[in-house]
Amino acid sequence: MFAIHFSAFDKAGNHKTSRKVLLYDNISEVTFKPDKVTRVVTASAETSYEWVVKDTRDVDIFWKDRFGNWRHESNRWLNKVTPNLAVESRYDDHYGERQVDEIPNVHGTNFGQIFSIHH
Repeated sequence: MFAIHFSAFDKAGNHKTSRKVLLYDNISEVTFKPDKVTRVVTASAETSYEWVVKDTRDVDIFWKDRFGNWRHESNRWLNKVTPNLAVESRYDDHYGERQVDEIPNVHGTNFGQIFSIHH
């Protein structure tokens, strides 16, 4: 984890400090848990969830708790960031993907839309 502090001073010696937190993982090794399944939710139960037999625009895939990143967990990089006494809360990092608040770990991945279906 990295933090960038920006301080502004006026001629009278008053100052305020803000903070931006950053997560940099130069390895980002994601592993999967073999005891957890990946299920295509939009697939048909009659085909043991192997085939999508309905005409649909989206394919929903469920893989919660299927993946993990041991570095994120062991280093607690998704935990709430400890407040800095020199930074007022209103000037702290409360915006963006990584901020001072805890990030709930769903042990999954977010690929967005992987593919689209053309009719």
